Amino acid sequence: MTPKTRMTMTIAQALKHKNRVVARISSLSKDAQDHNSILVESEAEINVGNVVAARKSLQDHLIALKTKISSECSQVRRDIFEMGELKSEIAFYRRMSTKHGNVAGAAYFGGGSQDSQTFKAAIRKEEVDRVVLALERKIDGIQDKLDAFNAEHKIEIEVPDVCFSPVK
Repeated sequence: MTPKTRMTMTIAQALKHKNRVVARISSLSKDAQDHNSILVESEAEINVGNVVAARKSLQDHLIALKTKISSECSQVRRDIFEMGELKSEIAFYRRMSTKHGNVAGAAYFGGGSQDSQTFKAAIRKEEVDRVVLALERKIDGIQDKLDAFNAEHKIEIEVPDVCFSPVK
């Protein structure tokens, strides 16, 4: 059994910790993959078995951590989903063509240009910009609410000691 330390942290701290754990798992994965096969006459730089065991311990911890965070954030889950959809809506509007009026044709391979074309945008650029700005303000409001929630609410979790020391 891996030694663990019980810790209490805010959701904000837990999210930062989660990112560090993900990075550590990635680093340990690379170490195990890179050092698994070595020349027979070489001395092993790391104990791959210990690295794989530490990686597994961190994966188990990550699952528990994500579960705790998700459970604690159930009251703001709708806000999280809404923010994601607002970001998708901004991406939708930013990709929308707003060509309007006469637009000169593109040059073709022979070196000339095609005749100009006349476009009519149903939603003009000014309106797209206005909508995007309103969506960004709404996202900022939700993010402020989430930031306050993340700073105020705490979780308690057992953190494996491998989070605090190098793997030998």
